[in-house]
Amino acid sequence: MGSDEDFRNFIRKEMREPVFASADQVAALCKDILDHISKTTGIICFSKRRNNLLMWSHYADGHNGLVIGFDIPPELMPEKQIFDVEYCTRRLPWNFDLASGKAEWASEIKKLIQRKSIHWRHEKEVRILWSLEGLTQEIDDKKRLCYYTSIPLAMISEVIFGYRCDQNLEATARLWIEKNKLSVQLNRAETSDSRFSLTSKSAWEKQSL
Repeated sequence: MGSDEDFRNFIRKEMREPVFASADQVAALCKDILDHISKTTGIICFSKRRNNLLMWSHYADGHNGLVIGFDIPPELMPEKQIFDVEYCTRRLPWNFDLASGKAEWASEIKKLIQRKSIHWRHEKEVRILWSLEGLTQEIDDKKRLCYYTSIPLAMISEVIFGYRCDQNLEATARLWIEKNKLSVQLNRAETSDSRFSLTSKSAWEKQSL
């Protein structure tokens, strides 16, 4: 569709057409706006929680994987918006002012992306908006177009191995840490003997290799 300004001009033209009146057409327009946002803006998602059972099950292959902890100093990402997700019971009211400029448009996009169903509040999610322009693109094994960018190694502060973590995966992670001379805290998740919860045990003293 082109730039955000090209897209706004297209929407303004559509809204001036007399035929633009029905609820179905309004719904189609809203979908076009969301599709445009999805094609131009990506999200990198983090969590403030390291010991949630549901998240280990959903995102770490049922405790067979690992979790990477990040510290994100502002100086490493000076131009990025980092914000906490807002968990609500209602969707964000549609409030795109087509006469607004780039800053107002970006603000509405942020509000839209910031809100999430209250059912996911256990994640305590933190998000970073990221322009998809110029990122590395690859097709995954499910034929989906994926976008990738490099994360500064200085942001990696911790690695937590799942209590079922595959030995080959753990060995590969340790070798990668050593090869890149990272100073990180290595921990291993363990199940509690008395509660349905996880605890962490040091798997390696924090040191620079």
